[in-house]
Amino acid sequence: MYGDTRSESIAIRRKTHYMYSYTHVFERDDWFVNLILGSLCFFIPIIGHVVFMGYQYQVVEGFIRRPNEKMSKFDFNQFTEMLTRGVYPFVVSLVLQFLMVLVLFIIIFVLMAIRVMFDLGEQPLVMMLVTI
Repeated sequence: MYGDTRSESIAIRRKTHYMYSYTHVFERDDWFVNLILGSLCFFIPIIGHVVFMGYQYQVVEGFIRRPNEKMSKFDFNQFTEMLTRGVYPFVVSLVLQFLMVLVLFIIIFVLMAIRVMFDLGEQPLVMMLVTI
């Protein structure tokens, strides 16, 4: 009565090459220039990290769309393109880091409060107030 849709939507599995993630950088003839330009990006405060995230996503997209080609070249002529591409991942990572710090702060605060409840001395209470 109902057609079997599983046979129609069979996903093609690709073999995972784990070492390729380390060696693909050296496939380009100008790999050292790519490395230096990417490293120079980190000397620009905040914006440099956003630009490099944009370049990382450009490389990932290149691997997905063109798996047999070499890694794309880091080019400062595409600075604004990489900057706009890296804003979203940067904001998402910033929000996630903030949430993780908040969760860890709550966990530490609760553990310190439990310690204060079971210790009748004044020193743990003072240490907890100093920490806040």
